[in-house]
Amino acid sequence: MKIDGNTFIVTGGLGGIGGAVAKALLSRGAKVALFDVLPAQKGSLLAAEYHPTDAIYVNVDIANADSTKSGVQIVVEKLGNLKGVVIINFSSAAAHGLYARTLCYGPSKVAVAGITRSMADFLGPSGIRVNSISPSIVQSNMTAGFSGYFNDDLLAHAAFPRKPVPVEEIVRTVVYLVENAYVNGEDIRVDSAWRLVTARTPGARDPRDLAPGLE
Repeated sequence: MKIDGNTFIVTGGLGGIGGAVAKALLSRGAKVALFDVLPAQKGSLLAAEYHPTDAIYVNVDIANADSTKSGVQIVVEKLGNLKGVVIINFSSAAAHGLYARTLCYGPSKVAVAGITRSMADFLGPSGIRVNSISPSIVQSNMTAGFSGYFNDDLLAHAAFPRKPVPVEEIVRTVVYLVENAYVNGEDIRVDSAWRLVTARTPGARDPRDLAPGLE
């Protein structure tokens, strides 16, 4: 699928990974709708910084079906129809070799990978491909508060490179998945062959205390 001249929706489009993906698509000639939950005025100002005409902000809560449907209608009205749809979900390295002592984060990412595969099968007759990406720790503001623990774990248990993934490498993978029309129903790991290991050293601090979001 060509990026130039097509319209894309990027959920979390004003965040770290979403913002980088949106800017990469815009730089390749796409029109991009940024779905996020910031107030409309602030979101629109940020969208204008991405691109004065080809980026628009739409306040959408993707956990709400009605909000999402309304958002898509706005995109079609303002940017044109969504042709040759590509859906790219985000799972996690945690979905592979699910690590111990998490009840929510890891299993939810397993579900994302499974849903991706099923959606590819279900939506194939409509000409829609569905893939997902499973990163390890991505360098971003969101991970800055607990990256120390994971940096140590990457050094101990990743193959190579033993460090967090630059967001540019995630963007590169998104572009590949958009442009290669024969990749479908796949989950691509961008994780340096990281093998997640949970330490149970007596008396040591529980790693869940360092990253409560994983629970």
